[in-house]
Amino acid sequence: GNHGEDVKECYYYLDSTPTHSYMKMLYKYPQSEYPYSLLVEENRKRGLSDPEYELEDTGVFDENRYWDVTAEYAKNTPNDVLCRYTVANRGPEEATLHVIPVLWYRNTWIWGCKHEGCTKKPSMKQHKAGELHCSHETLGQTTFIADKDPSGKLPAFLFTENETNYSRLYNVDNYTPYTKDAFHRYIVNGEKDAINHKSRGTKVGMHYMATVKPGEQQTFQVRFFLQSEKPNTNSYFSSESFDKVFAQRMKEADEFYEKAIPNKCPQQRAVARQAYAGLLWSKQFYHYIIKDWLSGDPEMPAPPRERFEGRNKEWGHLFNRDVISMPDKWEYPWYASWDLAFHMLPFAAIDIDFAKDQLLLFLREWYMHPNGQIPAYEFAFGDVNPPVHAWAVRKVYKATGPRGSRDHRFLARCFQKLILNFTW
Repeated sequence: GNHGEDVKECYYYLDSTPTHSYMKMLYKYPQSEYPYSLLVEENRKRGLSDPEYELEDTGVFDENRYWDVTAEYAKNTPNDVLCRYTVANRGPEEATLHVIPVLWYRNTWIWGCKHEGCTKKPSMKQHKAGELHCSHETLGQTTFIADKDPSGKLPAFLFTENETNYSRLYNVDNYTPYTKDAFHRYIVNGEKDAINHKSRGTKVGMHYMATVKPGEQQTFQVRFFLQSEKPNTNSYFSSESFDKVFAQRMKEADEFYEKAIPNKCPQQRAVARQAYAGLLWSKQFYHYIIKDWLSGDPEMPAPPRERFEGRNKEWGHLFNRDVISMPDKWEYPWYASWDLAFHMLPFAAIDIDFAKDQLLLFLREWYMHPNGQIPAYEFAFGDVNPPVHAWAVRKVYKATGPRGSRDHRFLARCFQKLILNFTW
């Protein structure tokens, strides 16, 4: 954007519990071709004194020609996750949408690294129509089940590998003929060989087709679970085993927020609840190891030597591999430690343990610099941020209980490291 980095999309985090037992979000998707080039070109023309050029300004939402795509998730058990996607045609005419829930494994096998988090290549294989079996060295055996669409058809499974298309990006040979952009190439470009027709890979899409009349909607359901938590039913999408779980988790979410946001009118509670949803949806797994970024991975091309003279060169100890609160995992998919400090105040009202753990995490020796500096953000960990971490620790400590029964151990652990940070 002409005012800095900006996401030119329309998405809304609507609901979530702290345990993520229920989550809900909304995405508004144009029915015409997405105006990528127009957004880039127009924002390039504008200066700091001009207003931003947003997706709504392009005209793609005129006459309400867009889809409301609502994604909901509910947990039957910690590792039995139910997914429900509802697509509503807001336009004046019948329209068709490709709906592709995607399951994929993080690519950690290509690097050749030996430290924590690097695993052997996992597998996804179609067991039968609508059913996928997945195997991972540390995550275990997982089953993915797709429900029939409203017309009674099961989706086609599209298989590829979660590998970068190096040929397209860098004009060099690919490691595999199947790359992570395969679904776009297969559906939009008509490249039939883009997917693996042997029905195996590390990334799979369930290809539904939705043709919806104006003002109407269709719902698609999928479910995945660890074999150790396989539900005791042969009908994974029945009202009893699917809808009932959603209803129960939504009821629990309502009960939780009635207590977490007391004595507020319905409108105030709705605003606060959606704000909490924004925090909870913006948790993200973040994996960044400076030593590997500087020196390169064993089985990948060596990075330029200039990295040893550039940004973050003094942070060779930093080993990030955690779920972290982000400013917005869609727009800013990296942490900013002083933003995080502010996040923890509202987090303390709904998940005090997470708030304490996050503040402690940035004081651990694999985050904090030996000289006491707290890492700022990915672009430059050594940047100087406002000294708000200690302030956040004090606020969260006071939220742990009434005077005389607060978490002194948490405060003491933070205090020892904050002394080091203060002297830095």
